Amino acid sequence: MIKNGTIIGNCSYQSDLHILQILQKRNNIKIFNNNNLISSYKNNSKLIRPYFIYFYNKIKNIYPKSLIYIYTASEKNWAKKEIEYIEKSHNIKFSRPIFNRDHCVISSNGEYKKLISNILPKIKKNTKCNNIKDNLIIIDNNNTFLDYNNNFILCKSYEYIYYIDIWDNINHDYYKYNDLTKFISKLINNNKLAKYNTKEDSTSKQLENNYKWKYKKYKKINKINKKYSKDLFWKILTDNIISNNFSKFNKDTIAYLQKITKNN
Repeated sequence: MIKNGTIIGNCSYQSDLHILQILQKRNNIKIFNNNNLISSYKNNSKLIRPYFIYFYNKIKNIYPKSLIYIYTASEKNWAKKEIEYIEKSHNIKFSRPIFNRDHCVISSNGEYKKLISNILPKIKKNTKCNNIKDNLIIIDNNNTFLDYNNNFILCKSYEYIYYIDIWDNINHDYYKYNDLTKFISKLINNNKLAKYNTKEDSTSKQLENNYKWKYKKYKKINKINKKYSKDLFWKILTDNIISNNFSKFNKDTIAYLQKITKNN
């Protein structure tokens, strides 16, 4: 049971590009540079947490009947699209269905919370296991689960950023469409997009300001990303499951794995 922030870094730029493509499609605008989104999930982008694919392949090889599900609070269509990119880029296949925001409950303070009991009937259809509790590991970077806490491993958030310059994917006639103009203005106001598109006719001052903006942006992102360059969570988890030959995941097993991965 895994999710964004646990296996995927900060994908806000990828989500922005996904929204942009939806808006362009809605306005019958040709989408170009589509590979920019797909390439975000390749190995060299580092958006996928280090050693997660190692974990997936090792577990599937040693425990061929294992099922690996995604349970995320992300919106359904984005979750589906993002998982497809990961699967295609790394030649893997998660168990279905992809559990998303529709499978969560909303707490009194408006937060999305997760209930294993909500999704358990669908999981049971895919397994002959009589005792799910002793065969379940839940891994998340946030403690948002309301049940099955003895099966839960909390990991540090992986917030690596793979920056995409949205201007490279925007049709030059965007200003003719209100929804596109509003969306781009929002990105600029949130400091996620430079003020001017340097591919269009720009003054020297506009070009200078754009280059300064990009320099600051890359410097900030590189500083953030440096913290995650030696992330070993998935490797340590995988190696300890295998070396200890764990076949049951009860309270003691989970407690051990939590301890051994706590600082990674």
